[in-house]
Amino acid sequence: MNVEKVHRYPRHFTVTIEILSAITVLLATALLGRDLLRLLWSTYTLDTALFARFPWLTDLVLLISDANTPPPSGLADLLPALGWMALALATALLLRNSMPTVRTSARGMLVAFVNDWLPVPWENIRAIKVTESGDRYVLLVETDRGWLTGWHRWYSFIYRLGFRPAFLITSQISDFDELVKTLLSEADRAARTLATARRIKLQEDASSPLFRLLLSPTAFFTQRAPRSDAPPAVAGISGDVVIGQYPRRIRATLTWTAALIAGAAILRYLTLALTFLAITFPWVRSLPIIDQLDLRLLPAPWWLLIEAHIVLLFLIGVASVIYHALPTVEARSEGLIVHRWRGRTLVPWSRLRVMKVTEFSETSQIVLIQVAGGLPLDTRFVSMVYDGSLSPGILITSAIGNADALLQRIALEAMRYHEATDDTATAPFQSDARSDLLLLSVQSSRAVNHLVEELRNDPDTQGFTTRRFLRLLPTALGLASFPALILFADRSFVQHILPDGRLLGAMVVLLLLALLEWPLVSLAAVALDEMSGSSEDGMRPLYLYPQTQQPRLFLMLAALIALLLGAQPLAALLWLGAIGWSFWLAAGLWSALYDWRGGQLIGGGLLPVAFQLLLLIGYLVVRV
Repeated sequence: MNVEKVHRYPRHFTVTIEILSAITVLLATALLGRDLLRLLWSTYTLDTALFARFPWLTDLVLLISDANTPPPSGLADLLPALGWMALALATALLLRNSMPTVRTSARGMLVAFVNDWLPVPWENIRAIKVTESGDRYVLLVETDRGWLTGWHRWYSFIYRLGFRPAFLITSQISDFDELVKTLLSEADRAARTLATARRIKLQEDASSPLFRLLLSPTAFFTQRAPRSDAPPAVAGISGDVVIGQYPRRIRATLTWTAALIAGAAILRYLTLALTFLAITFPWVRSLPIIDQLDLRLLPAPWWLLIEAHIVLLFLIGVASVIYHALPTVEARSEGLIVHRWRGRTLVPWSRLRVMKVTEFSETSQIVLIQVAGGLPLDTRFVSMVYDGSLSPGILITSAIGNADALLQRIALEAMRYHEATDDTATAPFQSDARSDLLLLSVQSSRAVNHLVEELRNDPDTQGFTTRRFLRLLPTALGLASFPALILFADRSFVQHILPDGRLLGAMVVLLLLALLEWPLVSLAAVALDEMSGSSEDGMRPLYLYPQTQQPRLFLMLAALIALLLGAQPLAALLWLGAIGWSFWLAAGLWSALYDWRGGQLIGGGLLPVAFQLLLLIGYLVVRV
């Protein structure tokens, strides 16, 4: 190889990373600047001479002062802000250099890092590990020590808890296939030339669970596992028993997520309980840990204990739902055995009612098995997420061990029960009972196109029909309820203010305002379409808009959970993320329904964003 080649990432890709890095550092800088100003104002006299000339300075000083928390009393109180600043700088450094530009030549590679180049000879490449999801790839290129920096060990750690110096290459880079071929051929040539006998191969079995999840959440939870990640031998077929167990990557993800939420919930509970003790019994305030709590005068300190128990129960319930979302399942002669954290639950075959299937691809499916009782309360949430029903349900994906044999056995038993009881009201196997929420969350374009086609096949949807409108009302109420719930959680569980009639009134007003998004955005889209000279679809946006916006529920629920844990900045970011997601969902709808392009499509996508930003401003006003 005598020709030098430069491989770069697309500009929109690098600009996005730069913006995220800048936002991270900016937030940490604002936090440090706020604490530093409050320390200076508490140490020295605040000069108010400019307040008369610039009235807005008064509001700015009041905002920075934040009377709810005491100002720093010394340099030691700046350590938390300094720690966040150091973490933000390290995160920005790793993020900005996570997808470097790569130059290849006959002697080796040059890897970009902090506006400089790091040379890596071909003979010093140790391994190339691959994470694949469809046509998208993430490669971890490990090198010998001494060629990359200590910061590059973090990429190996993030990839799969390794500690060798390495850098990442994704399929977004220019001429990706050519770059991979060059890496393999040149490293192999160098090994043969130097007689090192260390030939480099693509290690496809050394995939990263994290990057596999980021590349495709659907494939992560539904695609069959490779041999290295397959379930242990216990998940097999033995006589009349079929056992299905999920791969390690899925079990570990659900277990650790549930454990983190449960641990954070317990920590939050202890914090609230200790705060109550410190306020009620002043003599304990000097004890270790308690002396570090944020104590403030509250109108009803006893409410701290009540909210502590409410938050704990709710978050433990969330952790239970996550932990049991994809359980190990056994099909036996007496029924279906569902493994849970504390023992097993037997569901007799006579209680099976229906199997609903959502197919993402030929190798990725999700099956919901609904039963008539016999399962704990948290299993009803599975059905609610799938199709809005409240029947107890069990989710099974195609990633489970012995998926074909297990699902065939369950389907046969369900059909046998229906034949024995002559139950013809409900089909036991519903291959077309897809989950619009799941499809919209991971394959929005395909799901939106399908919904548009279904609606166009019904000519009555061009006009207004009360029956269809009322059928969509629960979906719209679900979307509109989260701002009100977040307001309630903020006032009651973050500011520790006892709920009263004013709060309930504000929640009702916020709910009604949020509910207006549905007709206003839909009718605005109809008006824009009529202005463009095409009005063939009539009132169809009114029936499609609430359905296509359902994926926002996941981020809004995450924002509510973050708020209950006391992580207000994270909750705000998740809410903003939901607003941003609404743009893509709305733009996808207008593209499929009206075939809008360019500025018209952007304007249509900004309709829900503008409304929700106004709603967010209203929430902030009511919050204060």
